[in-house]
Amino acid sequence: MAVAAGALAGCQSVARSTGFATEAPQRPDFIAQTRPATLEYVPVGTAAPERTKPKTADEVKRAEAELEALRKRHAAQAGAAPRAKTPTN
Repeated sequence: MAVAAGALAGCQSVARSTGFATEAPQRPDFIAQTRPATLEYVPVGTAAPERTKPKTADEVKRAEAELEALRKRHAAQAGAAPRAKTPTN
């Protein structure tokens, strides 16, 4: 591992000296002030969050009834809305 890191560092210095690689520019002040010093990423290999429990048959029926009532109410509102007049030829 150390050999590979040393070889990589050697390649990077050669690339920089020949103009094929550049140094990363420093972040502007407003970026440095608004972003945290360390970013907290989810590490690889962590357990997935617990899944929610599936709904019971009664809960599903209740949700379907609520959605159907909402659909009917919207359909009634759409039917009651004044229609735009169309130009006649």
